[in-house]
Amino acid sequence: MKVILLVPDGVGVRNYLFSNFTSNLLKEGNEVLVYHNLSESAIEEIKINKPEINNLEKIPDFIESPKARLLRETLAYARLLRNEKTLKNNTILKFWSPSKKGFKKKTLYFIAEVLGYLLSKSYLLIKKADRFYEKEVSKSKSSKSTEKFLVDFKPDIVLNLHQRAPITSPIITAAKKNRITTATVIFSWDNVPKARLISRYDYYFVWSNLMKNQLLELYSEIIPTQVKIYGTPQFEFYSYANLYEDRKVFLNKYGLDENKKTICFSEMIFHHPMTPFI
Repeated sequence: MKVILLVPDGVGVRNYLFSNFTSNLLKEGNEVLVYHNLSESAIEEIKINKPEINNLEKIPDFIESPKARLLRETLAYARLLRNEKTLKNNTILKFWSPSKKGFKKKTLYFIAEVLGYLLSKSYLLIKKADRFYEKEVSKSKSSKSTEKFLVDFKPDIVLNLHQRAPITSPIITAAKKNRITTATVIFSWDNVPKARLISRYDYYFVWSNLMKNQLLELYSEIIPTQVKIYGTPQFEFYSYANLYEDRKVFLNKYGLDENKKTICFSEMIFHHPMTPFI
């Protein structure tokens, strides 16, 4: 099977490429292509840590048209308003905190909030606006070049490892146009009500029943068979015995007092998994 993994940023690297996920796909005889938007230094880290991942292609640059950007923000606000009522949770609108610096952004978000409020009154209108957004994205140069790439590569599935990244929208739109199976992962337990699921897919991979039920409740166009519970791969590293380090060895390495309690803080970087100690 030919698999395209969409990796628009370091989250996908840390959570999937550096875990056993990609390695297992390759061991099972699948052809895996990493379609990415990563820096050269990140690519070098992948080559060092996961040399078996050797098929990488850069995602074409994508600049949203003003109309597409307005539609995306309008849809996000409309869904947040509906999610607040559906889940009876008045904190959900706190997820709407866009930067409004500058006249253009203030105008953009003012219009998005007005239109979003109107759209929130009808889920049918929201679904129509979703289709308008996809149609607008399909007009981009990125969508056209991506479509040619997909037709040439002929993947069986395109799996998006970051459901919130706009740069993946043209790829998913092109895949759907060519009837290629699409899927995405919801990479955090609170990402469903945030209304930042930009595209619609054939399959959705979630952590738990809670996430599955919320997805079905908030996106009525999704049916149960499309949602698969797969766990939390970004925490897989904690089960790797080879990553654990004896407490005394750790303390000695950094000159820490063995008789004192030590609190460790780890920066969320993706070139090395965090090493717990016992």
